[in-house]
Amino acid sequence: MANRPHLSLVASYQPGRVTRVPQLLSLSQGALIVRDRELLKPGELVQVTVHLVDSGREVTIDGEVVWANHELGDMALRFLALSEGGREAIAGYLVERAANR
Repeated sequence: MANRPHLSLVASYQPGRVTRVPQLLSLSQGALIVRDRELLKPGELVQVTVHLVDSGREVTIDGEVVWANHELGDMALRFLALSEGGREAIAGYLVERAANR
């Protein structure tokens, strides 16, 4: 996805471990929600790198902005494609996050 905006996000299943902007608010198997100072427009394509810091893994996601809330500074991205092993890495993160709640 050449010449597309790129977001670098950090995900940790240990509460309060890492926070930076843009901030990952929610991650699922098919979408994520981000808080950022600069929002993209719905329909815009973006590449996202999610650093799963607790496992040391990294997932690259090609996504599309599906909505943006300028009052809150949040936007949602749906996944179009993930790097090899990305689905498994996210699934592992979600299991660990649920176990650590």
